[in-house]
Amino acid sequence: MVTIQDIAEKAGVPVKTASRAVAGVTLGKRRDAKERAERVLRIAKELGYQPSIVAQSLRTGKTRTIGMVVSGLNQYFGCLIEAYLDALEKRGYRLLLEVTKSSEEKEYECLKDLLRHRVDGVIYICDLPRELRTEHRMLLETRFPLLTTTSDDHGFGMVRHDFVAAIHAAAKFLYDRGNREIGLALPPMHYVQNSQIGEAFEAECAQLGMDGFVYHQEPESDDEIILTRSNRAWMVYGFQMVDRITAGFRARGCHPDIVGFCDDIGWKLHPRFDICGAIIYWTEKIVEAAADEIIARIECGPDAGNPDIAIPANFVAEKDFEQLESTGFSAR
Repeated sequence: MVTIQDIAEKAGVPVKTASRAVAGVTLGKRRDAKERAERVLRIAKELGYQPSIVAQSLRTGKTRTIGMVVSGLNQYFGCLIEAYLDALEKRGYRLLLEVTKSSEEKEYECLKDLLRHRVDGVIYICDLPRELRTEHRMLLETRFPLLTTTSDDHGFGMVRHDFVAAIHAAAKFLYDRGNREIGLALPPMHYVQNSQIGEAFEAECAQLGMDGFVYHQEPESDDEIILTRSNRAWMVYGFQMVDRITAGFRARGCHPDIVGFCDDIGWKLHPRFDICGAIIYWTEKIVEAAADEIIARIECGPDAGNPDIAIPANFVAEKDFEQLESTGFSAR
């Protein structure tokens, strides 16, 4: 393996001079200093020199690595993580992934492991625990770069979806189709986000004079409570839950109006749903915004960031699904 000492010896310069050159640091504007730096860089390229990430991190105090905490892995999360890998790579950062398996105890171990690896920041694409523990409180007190893309009621900061306007449009759409009873089915976990969606939903039902019912599904529960209420229209969160609920109603010979919450990544994986409308939320925008935000906090300090970045969702009626798909979601 080629070392910086090899480069320095072939270039005829001190090791310190060679190190500064490959790091992009050249003191002064003297012509001879620039010529030495150019010679070092040329020789480094010829020899295929790769600088040590460990040495760089010791020198700069940064590993240029961002940790990510996710609850589980499936096809959807694979696509989502790939999007984060691409976004961070474009910005010169690597990704270190930890999986909680939907366990708060495992989440705590994941966080400690990331900190042991000296990551520069952490992105949660699952819920933070409702009760903070030692490392969480330490990170909050030191204003360590940590973001969540689901919910945050602790003060770390988040890049999130804003569903209020889309829920308003979806509720009005269902009302205009003659529905006066409507249910909202929310998935397990995501406690803070679910609460925000539920509040917006209940406010719209009250405004329209509709009978609203909010169902928070728990991990051990099934869909029976939803499927026995076929007299209601439904808003259902998440493409997996939408698939199950629509299939369950079809099996019973029921066809209530259903509006599904589906993001752009999930839609591309499951583009055809038996629903009358969709609340589309833009996860690919969240990825780009979260990458920019976490890196701004790492490189410019915590005051460079925004505590709450909201990306608005959109309601799309079934008649416009084909146009949505044909444009490749570019009309967002």
